Order: sequence, then C-alpha cells, then structure tokens
Amino acid sequence: MHKKGFTLLELIISIVIISLLTAIGSIGYTDIIQNARNAKRKSDLRELQLAIEKYYQDQGAYPDTSGQPICSFDHPTDYIPDLVSDGYIQKLPQDPTVGRKNQSIGICSMAGVTTACYMYTSNGINYKLSAYCTPEGTLDTNDVFYDSIYPGLWSVYTRGAFAW
Repeated sequence: MHKKGFTLLELIISIVIISLLTAIGSIGYTDIIQNARNAKRKSDLRELQLAIEKYYQDQGAYPDTSGQPICSFDHPTDYIPDLVSDGYIQKLPQDPTVGRKNQSIGICSMAGVTTACYMYTSNGINYKLSAYCTPEGTLDTNDVFYDSIYPGLWSVYTRGAFAW
C-alpha cells in the first residue's frame, strides 16, 4: 500500500529550507535598498555642492543662514536660501528617509534636530552641507564624504566650516 502525502520530517525540512532562502533573500534586498539610498545621498550632496559653488562664483558669497543650521525636514523647499529662487537648481532634494530616525547612528540630536535630513549651515563666507543622521550600514572612514567630527554625517564643506 502506497501512502499519499508527505511525512512530518519532509514537511519540517521543506519549511526550514524555505525559511533559510527567505532570510537570505531579505538580507540581500535590505543591503541593495540601503546602498541605493546611500548612493542617492552622495549624488544629492555632489549636485548641491556644485550649485552652491556656482552661486558663490556669481554672488561672491555662499547662501547665508547667519550661521544657523537649516534642516530639509523642517524647510523642504528652502533649506539652502536662494538656490532655487535664483535658478541654481530646479528643486532642493530630500533625503530618501527624511523625517525618520536612523537608530544605527547615535549622534542624531545636534542643533535640536533628531531626524534624518539634509542640513545646511553658512555664514556667507563658509558653508557645511550634511546628510544628517542618514548614512546607513557600516561607514567607511576613507569615504570622501565621511565627517570625522560627526561620524554619523556625510558632509561637504569649505575649509573654514570643517568643525561646524
């Protein structure tokens, strides 16, 4: 007599194999998503840096915030003053996770800001633009964007704004 169906052992082995494949797939997917968001952040920083430097060439000063940091979460359309209105960039980009907290970074409370955003600070002479509380995964200290003063940030800045 032939039995139809699966034994309990066969079912358990099948469930274990499916679970392992799902776990491996989701880990890979998470890494891909994180890497894509990090690539966008770096691209945004480069694009904004070029626009800020072009503004400086034309105006003789950087867009000024009176030395106060402005976060893209609170000011999505004007966190870098005059850059859009003067035609240096069409639209200011937002961090892919703007408004969320990145729990893997412990330094998410500078200047009263506790969520992911792009942060710009300038006194007109110097500026610092940071992907604040946003880089995901393991941070590479050799990365050109790595901020050695605030390790939870990626930044571009003028020499005089290094320690801001």
